[in-house]
Amino acid sequence: MVQYGRGEVMTFPTMLVSLLLIVSFIVVILLLINKITKTKKHLDYSEFITLFTALSIKEIRFVRNKINIELDSIEDFDPLKLKQAGASGVSVVGNTVKFYIEGGSAVNETLYQKIKRALNR
Repeated sequence: MVQYGRGEVMTFPTMLVSLLLIVSFIVVILLLINKITKTKKHLDYSEFITLFTALSIKEIRFVRNKINIELDSIEDFDPLKLKQAGASGVSVVGNTVKFYIEGGSAVNETLYQKIKRALNR
């Protein structure tokens, strides 16, 4: 038992719970800092552009924070290369590839615009 303040007593279980809460709080803060640091890495848009300019594309759309690219044929597309470039949430529905990148809507829209410009050349 530890006595503090106006005669109040803190028991060992209370101290242990307090210590565990403090340690848990510190761990959560460190994990959040680590996640923020990982998402702020530099994104190389050229990898995505190179990946898609080699394919025959029918249409490209930006829908609800996802980039949707409809291909003439899905056979030449490799989802693993897209993930290695930094894409998340990669899904293939028919001949349409849907994906996003971490960092929010603005980052995804920028990537969409860059791919679209590269395809229109």
